[in-house]
Amino acid sequence: MPSEVQAQWDLSATSTDVLSVARGILIAATSDNVQPLAIMSCERFGNTLAMSQQACDHVKDHLLPTPQPAVVGFIKALVGYSKNDAATELGQTHAGMQFLALAAALLSTMNVFDSAERVWTMMQSSARDKMLLPRQGQVRDLLARLEPRCKLSRFMEVAQSWRSWLREWMKNHNMAPPPLDDANWALSLAGHSVSNNIKQLDWVMSSESGQVVWPSVYDTHAIDKYGFLGLTWLRGELRYKDELYSLVQSDDRGSKLAGVPIDTFSEPVEAPMNLMKNLRVAWRVKSGDGVLRAGMSLEGMDGKYRMANISPAHLLANYAAALIVEDCKHDVDAPLERADEFCSFTGPGNPTYPASTTTRETWMKVGVVAVDGSNELRFFSIACGRIQVPIVIRQSACLMCCLDVCRRTGFPVLIL
Repeated sequence: MPSEVQAQWDLSATSTDVLSVARGILIAATSDNVQPLAIMSCERFGNTLAMSQQACDHVKDHLLPTPQPAVVGFIKALVGYSKNDAATELGQTHAGMQFLALAAALLSTMNVFDSAERVWTMMQSSARDKMLLPRQGQVRDLLARLEPRCKLSRFMEVAQSWRSWLREWMKNHNMAPPPLDDANWALSLAGHSVSNNIKQLDWVMSSESGQVVWPSVYDTHAIDKYGFLGLTWLRGELRYKDELYSLVQSDDRGSKLAGVPIDTFSEPVEAPMNLMKNLRVAWRVKSGDGVLRAGMSLEGMDGKYRMANISPAHLLANYAAALIVEDCKHDVDAPLERADEFCSFTGPGNPTYPASTTTRETWMKVGVVAVDGSNELRFFSIACGRIQVPIVIRQSACLMCCLDVCRRTGFPVLIL
């Protein structure tokens, strides 16, 4: 049975009680980098809160479950929660769950600082021993670590349902309902504040509100006509080398290193080819202060970089403007009847090819990126082009039809 609500709380306990809880609290405090005093005090403070059993059950069902961490393959990071974090420790007791219910209600409707101010004020007014009261900053640090779980606990859905009920009740009783100019404001609660990063082509991945999101194409390398800018969402936080990060930004400080393959080749363009079989795409990740920087790189079979730090955001911008030749009536590997003298094979590092002028007219030479059969090299080629360079991407169409699209549209780059 739940314990009765107390008027005050304190940390007085026998030595046996302290030893029995110390290990779990220390593990949780270490996992979340918060003060043990804050966890213990907030757990005891929970005894003073009048929370319904329904609210505690909601915490148990929606806030405490800890899914297995998932691996983000392209930057080799983990998304998930620690199984021994502060939320899990607080969920061990009824008092702790009552505190989590309060935290979820506050953090779903206001920021961490304002939530901490209100919690600390309540703790201060109900504490029997003011000497063992944690500082407001320590409470804020704890709530900051609880925020990802709390924002996904669906307390906002409950609040919105009550809000809808209240509006309907007021309407039925000829009372003016509250205005709707705050419209989940409510939507922004579940969103990620990365609009400026996206505008500046500086966003790769973000971790906020208990969710991690990134463009799916970074993992799949799928050539799709529809849904090519789809997003992957995972519940949890972003961890890289045991540290938490809220944002992954583009590292576009590109550089060509020793042994870079040449950008043009002497082979005549008469059939689809892959002249880059000895190269692969790798991601270089650098740690910063709360931020990771990630860039796409071209790596040789010897493990040495040939080109480094191409902005992955360029991939999204160019992919959105590209033409995809899905299919044609010919065999996908059909060669040309004769070599096309107005084409040249190029590498993924510099897919463009300049126009050339004859004595009578201007002919555009098409740069044909020789990466046939390798989706990851295709995407690297897209990212290496200038921002919004006109690109044609071959899917299951023959070379002749793809070149025809390039000539008809004036797009100077064909990626095999």
